[in-house]
Amino acid sequence: MNFSIRSISLRRVTGEYWHMKFPENYLEDEIRDGFYVSGMMKRCWAAQLVCLEDFRKFCEDIGVRWYAAYGTLLGAVRHKGYIPWDDDLDVWMMRGDYEKFLRNVNMMPDSVTFMEGRFGLKDKSGFDQPFGRIINSMYFKWSEEFLRKYDGFPYPTGLDIFVLDKLSPDPEEEQERLTVNRFVSETIGELNDGNTNISGRLDQIEAWTGIAIDRSDNLLQQLVQIYEGLNCLFEDQDSGYVTAMHDWIPYENYRFSAEWFSDTVELPFETTSVAAPVGYDQILKNWCGDYMKPDQRGTHNYPFFRQTERDIESAMGELPYKYYFHPECLNEGKRTERKEIIKEMKETFEESCDKAIVMLRYFSGCTHEMLVRQSDSVLYVTKKLEHTLRENYPDICSGLRCLFERCYQDLNRFHQVSTEPEPPKKHCGIRFGELAKEIQSIKAEIAGRIESDIIKPFEVVFLPFKAEGWENLKPLYDHFSKKTDVRVYVCPISYYRRNVYFDLEKKAVYEGERIAEKVPVVPWKTMNLSVHTPDIIVSQNPYDQFGMGFSVDPSFYSGELQKCSHQVVYVPWFRTEEVVPEHQAAYKAADAYIDVPGVVAADRVIVPSVNTRNLYIEKLSEFAGEDTRIRWKKTVQYAATAEDLRMLFEP
Repeated sequence: MNFSIRSISLRRVTGEYWHMKFPENYLEDEIRDGFYVSGMMKRCWAAQLVCLEDFRKFCEDIGVRWYAAYGTLLGAVRHKGYIPWDDDLDVWMMRGDYEKFLRNVNMMPDSVTFMEGRFGLKDKSGFDQPFGRIINSMYFKWSEEFLRKYDGFPYPTGLDIFVLDKLSPDPEEEQERLTVNRFVSETIGELNDGNTNISGRLDQIEAWTGIAIDRSDNLLQQLVQIYEGLNCLFEDQDSGYVTAMHDWIPYENYRFSAEWFSDTVELPFETTSVAAPVGYDQILKNWCGDYMKPDQRGTHNYPFFRQTERDIESAMGELPYKYYFHPECLNEGKRTERKEIIKEMKETFEESCDKAIVMLRYFSGCTHEMLVRQSDSVLYVTKKLEHTLRENYPDICSGLRCLFERCYQDLNRFHQVSTEPEPPKKHCGIRFGELAKEIQSIKAEIAGRIESDIIKPFEVVFLPFKAEGWENLKPLYDHFSKKTDVRVYVCPISYYRRNVYFDLEKKAVYEGERIAEKVPVVPWKTMNLSVHTPDIIVSQNPYDQFGMGFSVDPSFYSGELQKCSHQVVYVPWFRTEEVVPEHQAAYKAADAYIDVPGVVAADRVIVPSVNTRNLYIEKLSEFAGEDTRIRWKKTVQYAATAEDLRMLFEP
């Protein structure tokens, strides 16, 4: 393919490499195949796909072929995207294409860095691997430009390029090459482990290869050069098989028919596609047998960016978008007294009515102005009480409507007699006494209904935010809704996605309509928790301001919920496969949904199994310190059945 430096440079300047479209919910946390993919990992995937697009276009320009490899190939075939517990992109190149790629690598966009063992030891990057790596940065970056291009992922990332070399048609010759290459590879490992006593190994390598090794020069660089020279030893021969030499050395059956790489097919991958070898089915069967059966056992240090994160924390301190535990995190906020606002308003209403009653009964001691002032006051507090009830308890308030209408009639009469000229003495006692008795009666009825219908009943408020999370709440909802002495509200709340700069988007996402198809709901704007102060609030969003994919309105953060309820119960909005020890990636991924404010602050955390309870206890004890384990054993509980829930909430 013909190309020019000018055309490639122009593409960089005009920004063709800079924009890649993702669905608006792509950066949200999600569950895939029972695995929790965090919002930060979604940002990582997005950044890698941008790097892949740069790589793809560059390869088209210089005319080299590449193939999706390893987990990337398996993910494309089995998941049409990333394997949920994978965190990198891998591609293959045939040796000829790879060497051509190296000859032109200096023409790649300035925004990326290429590393390879033969180069890394010269350019002081320290990269000594016998394969290529393209990364978008050498360092953590927080610039607006970088976050915009790489969808809010501030850590270095990219893709690895593995080389496929030809095997010798002579098995004995291939075995000789393999023996020497394995020895060189082991010697490189010795050097990397800090062992400098390798003089005898160097003598053996010189004897086998006939290449003199300068002991006064960089030994690692020379060994990598020898290793790569051995890898491409049979490029001018055709055995019909190829291999990635770093796999061939430990696994001697790891080879592929060259015919399987004779062409490519495009396979869907996330929001784009990847070039797969035409023989991908045979390749995957050769590599992992029944490849359509998922296996969550991770082989990488998942997630790969955790070490970079630790380095940044060591240099800069706490990151603004990450939650850190401090002892004060366990301090409970001041709990509002149950139904405090309603109680205060009811008491104010009663006191105001009582003053009016006293004035009406003993009007002779009151001036005209005192009667008018008290008339206005009692009318004001009554209207305020009715408005509060109507806003927060519309169903109950509708039942009180007749009582309030009678009350207003009486108060209007009080107002009239207060503002009219002084009435004849002989009629005042009768008129005012009857009115006082009527106000006394209606006051008692209204106050009694508020006490019995609003203040006394046990109240539970559910706050789902994702429709898919309702199924996890339903058992608890069923438990409480069957009780005649419990008032239950389902109040779906909106959530807000985070953009690439970690800011919350202005557009709210509301899935309450979907939840309303399954259960009666209350609009979240009418649910004033500081007025309701329910006995139990059931929350599903544990992230507060530290969610990488999304957040809810700050009024629903865990600290605020604590102020408004006697007990905050957290039930996850998602459900993963059971996390077992061999699923290392799943265990590490759990940090994103366990080491978060809503879990730490909750009075109860309800999970679906004993195994999940143990996972939460272990992760929280690691996060907050072993001395907090007793707390987590108390707060984290499991409920697999309706009977479990009954035992938890009715001991």
